[in-house]
Amino acid sequence: MRTGDEQMKPLKKQVKVERPKRENVTREEALKRMKSFPKRREKFIAALKLERAETIEAIRDGLESVRQGKTMSLDQFDRKMRKKMSAPSKQ
Repeated sequence: MRTGDEQMKPLKKQVKVERPKRENVTREEALKRMKSFPKRREKFIAALKLERAETIEAIRDGLESVRQGKTMSLDQFDRKMRKKMSAPSKQ
């Protein structure tokens, strides 16, 4: 059990994100980009929705496979993959 004096360790290392340098664009280019933003935004949102739908479908397929008993134990999977990859067996 933890006491209030203990420090929690971070689960993962913190990653420093380096942002690209800002481009110097002309006023005209900036206006052009601003005008095209709604169209680009809609394409981006559509791509996210499609990816989400595909992910949900894959999860549902996996759950259905489990319901139908199309699963294998970890040991069976390990043996199958080691054979396929020509890896030595566990000792």
